[in-house]
Amino acid sequence: MYYLCSMFGRYRLIICLILYGAGLFACPLCTVREAQQTVRMADSVWAAGRMYNDSVSLAQAYHTLHTWRAVYPDEYVHSCYHYGRLLREQDDPVSAMQTFISATHSRSRDYRILGRVYSNMGDIAHLAGEFELSYDMFARSANLFLQSGDTLLYYYGLNNMAFERAEQGDSILTYDLLRTIRAYPNRALWLKSVETEAALYQTMRNHEVVIALVDSIQICGNTDILGDIMKARAFYYLENSDSARFYSNRVINKSPNAAASIAAYYILSHDRSFTVDSILFFSSERADVQKLWAYSHGRLSLASQLLKQDLASKSDWSWLYTLLAIVFFIPTIVVLVFLWRKRSQHQQIIQEIQVKEQKKMQLANVIDTLSNIQEERHCQIRADIEEACRVIRNNEDIKVQLHWNDYDRMCKIVNARFYGIVDKLQTYPTMTENDIRMCILVLLDISYEKIAYILNLSPKSIAKLKSITAHKLGTTMKNLRDKLMQIACQIVE
Repeated sequence: MYYLCSMFGRYRLIICLILYGAGLFACPLCTVREAQQTVRMADSVWAAGRMYNDSVSLAQAYHTLHTWRAVYPDEYVHSCYHYGRLLREQDDPVSAMQTFISATHSRSRDYRILGRVYSNMGDIAHLAGEFELSYDMFARSANLFLQSGDTLLYYYGLNNMAFERAEQGDSILTYDLLRTIRAYPNRALWLKSVETEAALYQTMRNHEVVIALVDSIQICGNTDILGDIMKARAFYYLENSDSARFYSNRVINKSPNAAASIAAYYILSHDRSFTVDSILFFSSERADVQKLWAYSHGRLSLASQLLKQDLASKSDWSWLYTLLAIVFFIPTIVVLVFLWRKRSQHQQIIQEIQVKEQKKMQLANVIDTLSNIQEERHCQIRADIEEACRVIRNNEDIKVQLHWNDYDRMCKIVNARFYGIVDKLQTYPTMTENDIRMCILVLLDISYEKIAYILNLSPKSIAKLKSITAHKLGTTMKNLRDKLMQIACQIVE
């Protein structure tokens, strides 16, 4: 032990620092894994249509992932969404809005969850009465759903936009959006669009149509609180107290939010069939709800102000983003265009080379074909020449058959039988008449004795004349007949 301590003593401080740093790094990683696990559990609960209610775990996951948001942007946005929804349920719209705003500043490309974040921000702005701001948030939400490829959520986003326009009484844009929405074949979406249309007619004070539209929704089994409050309000303005009281009681029995409670209590408190005590009771209840709603509406207004400030701060720097985009975008486009042109030129050169290679191969094939045809033609001509030579040699008197004494006639006969060989020999400038006669006799493959008899020369003179003739044709005496055969086989195109 003493030996080990003495050996590592001088490095003890360095080792301790390394272990301490490793511990500091390992602990956050464990915390991040726990936060990721919490987010995955919240996602699974959300997929089942419920809300993850463990506020402590969600808060810890949100704050942990906020520190590591640059590394885990998608998990961070999911934590913002779930934690923000939980804060809304706990009636804390200001903190919820701050959480949702943090999600919009992340680098995440999970457009589906970002669309839901913007949708929640639109809901908060709607509750605060900021219909134009809510419309903007719902429009961003719909665009994100469209980018994510979720068509159904995209059309639900359009319906939210239409509802905001209906609250403002903009019938033209509302109906334009409703026509687009109803082109999508989904029953639940169609029912929501009818509810949006009812809200528009409510703004226009056409209460009979509101009742008819809400009835068409409720016949299909959709009995949400918004339809009940719209019918209660419509019957109230139509002075149908029984129906107004019935639907107001339905609203109250469903434990609605503060805004719906105020509307329902307001209708009941103005019903003349109630006693003074009942009116006082409703008035006191309504006062409590109004107090709660005033408090809640104040926080909703503060939340919408936070959203406006965030949008304003983003717009203040838009000129800088535009300038940076121009500064970096234009050179990038120039470089890309240059590279694209170079690539196009390179491809064009490659295509030209390929075309030339193809033409070269085609030409080579044509040349091979012509060479084969020419070779076959030469073989046929050689066979014909050999056959003609055999026939002439077998004749008893070659001189008579070739009209030897008439040189011009002899040339015509030889040309006719041997493919114009005399005309081809005459193209050699040094060829004489005797040379041509010698060439004819050599081509016929006649023996030396017979050549001497025909030319009336001695064998020695025959050999000398044959040597001179071969030299003039650029060959030897031994190869003279093959040379003459080649000359005869030359095809004149």
